[in-house]
Amino acid sequence: MYNIPLKYTLVQFIIMLFIIVTLCLIIKRIGSKKKKNEELSSAEIRFRMILIISTLLTVMIASIYIFTCTSIVNNQKIDFIMGNFVPEALPLISIIFTSIIVYYYDKSVEYRVKLRREVEEKNEIEEYSHIIEEMYSETRRFKHDYINMLSPLKEYIDNEDIEGLSEFFYNNVIDMDKNIKWSNSNIDKLKYIKVSGLKAILSTKLIKASSMNIDINVHIVEDIDYIHMNIMDLCRIIGILMDNAIEASGECEAPKICIVVANKNDYVVIAVHNNFFGDKPLIHKIYKEGFSTKGRGRGLGLYTVKNIIDIKYENVFLNTSIEGNVFIQEIWIKYI
Repeated sequence: MYNIPLKYTLVQFIIMLFIIVTLCLIIKRIGSKKKKNEELSSAEIRFRMILIISTLLTVMIASIYIFTCTSIVNNQKIDFIMGNFVPEALPLISIIFTSIIVYYYDKSVEYRVKLRREVEEKNEIEEYSHIIEEMYSETRRFKHDYINMLSPLKEYIDNEDIEGLSEFFYNNVIDMDKNIKWSNSNIDKLKYIKVSGLKAILSTKLIKASSMNIDINVHIVEDIDYIHMNIMDLCRIIGILMDNAIEASGECEAPKICIVVANKNDYVVIAVHNNFFGDKPLIHKIYKEGFSTKGRGRGLGLYTVKNIIDIKYENVFLNTSIEGNVFIQEIWIKYI
């Protein structure tokens, strides 16, 4: 009868266990590199559970292996097949079984990631629709204002009141275009932005700013084709920064907002400049939860911006500075 020394059996068991664990960790690392930027915390937990179960299964099979070999040494009652084939085949079967589990689990993770992306795309479409609705509302309001402004002209014309018509025109109609302040805004530069979500949110907020008699300027000199950041997070951040800029500049006698979007080396830089009235805010405090110069319960916007960037993105940086009475927010997004 073929006997296997117990020392040799133990060495085989340790080597086999090391190979199993190493193989699982390598496959896990390869999978995690592919999904480096995905939020898969729950998937990772399930992966570890499968890894533990597979390891326990391996230990169980190895125990049978040791028991079989020990039986051969002590009792010599195991036939040739049990004494030769089973001890050699079980470790190999265990390795193959564990590899199959990890492989198909990795495939299931990829499938869940695909489903998650589809959900995110659906949410992005809904966000775009919301932005378009806001733009449509602003356009309707603008149209309504013009209709209200021009309707009185009919009465002056019907009554042939040329003097009243002239006075109304020069005091009201002709100043309306000046108040909108489109002529020097360069808002048409938004055409260089090929990222639909960013273009939509900027368009909406700039239309809102112009309707509030805020002088706006846009500086974009090259195409912005791609931004390595979730579009919903980007729109949320830019929306908050623009809302703050509109609110702060609106308190000035001559409100101004300037938007700059540019490629700088490996980064896309989005800058929002606005003037403000009053004391300079403390930069190290403005991102704290609840901080606001406008009263209690209104300090969540910038805290949310900082929170999104710090938790979700290693390639996005926020720079804040103040020059005179101009508040400057810069988002630096690195290409990956």
